[in-house]
Amino acid sequence: MDRLTGAADTGELMAQEVKFDAQARNSVVERHYGLVLVDLVGLRRLNSDFDWSTGDEVLVELAVRLHGLCPQAFVARVDADKFAVLIDGLNQDEVAVEGRRLRHELNTASWRINGKSVPVLVRVTSVSGPSPLPGETHLLWTAQRIHRARAQWKLKQKAEDLANLAKLNGLQAELGRFRSQLAIIISQRDPLTGALNRRGYEELEPSFDTPYALAFVDLDNMRILNKSQGDNWGAGDRALIGVKRLLESISPTGIVARWGGDEFVLSLPGFTATSVCHELNSLLEHPEQNLRIGDLPVTFSGGVTMVMANDDPLLAMQRAQQRAKDSKIAGRSRILVAE
Repeated sequence: MDRLTGAADTGELMAQEVKFDAQARNSVVERHYGLVLVDLVGLRRLNSDFDWSTGDEVLVELAVRLHGLCPQAFVARVDADKFAVLIDGLNQDEVAVEGRRLRHELNTASWRINGKSVPVLVRVTSVSGPSPLPGETHLLWTAQRIHRARAQWKLKQKAEDLANLAKLNGLQAELGRFRSQLAIIISQRDPLTGALNRRGYEELEPSFDTPYALAFVDLDNMRILNKSQGDNWGAGDRALIGVKRLLESISPTGIVARWGGDEFVLSLPGFTATSVCHELNSLLEHPEQNLRIGDLPVTFSGGVTMVMANDDPLLAMQRAQQRAKDSKIAGRSRILVAE
């Protein structure tokens, strides 16, 4: 047991997973379990901005909240700033939904420690078991590998940004080439939303690793939105920017592109079409809370399909577009999966 938070420790977590794994493999019916790795972002910053006791209190409170949000789960502290939540009975899609719920609940809640308002942010990584191969590495190690890979990708991006800045500031001979590269990047971006434009997406698409989920999304009632505040198109512009941000919130590894006037494309590696459909439909359950312009909630219709190794990307896009049309015909504000 972890002495600070009272949560289980890594050894206890792995022992519990062994039990879940044995039960799943010995079960007559298909059975799954899942793990959500919860990472407290900026613990060192909390300790420096406040004090060490505040950081400790945040960790204790985080353990309490995880127990409260997942009363049937096994909660363990597995690193200085990380907790693992092991939940029996969840398949791959369900544990992804549970991870998204925990991230939302923890990041939107108010945190007051010792009478002070403390900024708390968590990131989550969700994995499911059992592995199809016996004797595979524990889910905790799998989740930590994914977490490290994401962190390394961000460091690589930051290093590239710094390298470009150095060229801009100190290497005048490189300025012409930098300007040419910048012009290409600008030509691939939608100036309103900042998302890739159609050209940028089509140039990037051949590099996508299959399989991946592909969603085509079309905003509903854009004409009504544009007229809602005096025919100045500002309302429609804000709706487009807001929907782009909602689509980006589904996964940090997703690729969002503005395909046309009020159409977006979303590519998500590591997701199934069913899980993406669930994520998008969950954003439409309470549209007045997620995005609205004045008194008008902003909704969208769409279709989702899987792109496999031998798929023609154009045909896959057409499948998603057709399901988006079917969603419009069925009454809008819904997402359908292509068979």
